[in-house]
Amino acid sequence: AMPHRLEALSWQGVVKGLIHDQAQGHNGFGYDPIFYYPPFKLTFGEMDDAAKNRVSHRAEAAKAMRADWPRILEFFRSPRESRDLWKNSRRALIAPAEKNRASEKAP
Repeated sequence: AMPHRLEALSWQGVVKGLIHDQAQGHNGFGYDPIFYYPPFKLTFGEMDDAAKNRVSHRAEAAKAMRADWPRILEFFRSPRESRDLWKNSRRALIAPAEKNRASEKAP
């Protein structure tokens, strides 16, 4: 997380398949044994990890993320304005807490 930034970056991946009426295979977890992937004519539970990882929604999201690498690098740069924003937001969070503690100590 980059709390000093006001934007978030995200990517998504989609894999299209069918829900099988019976569990097939013992690989993977969750819905893998019933998620049928027509191009391979297998459920994800029947595929080995390497095959599943090439076509999964996570793999598709990772491909999209790699294509967006320049924007990722820009996001993680810390320009002075971002650092100042972070410092000011920290002050805004810490100052009221310190003020409350001081008022609790007052007789």
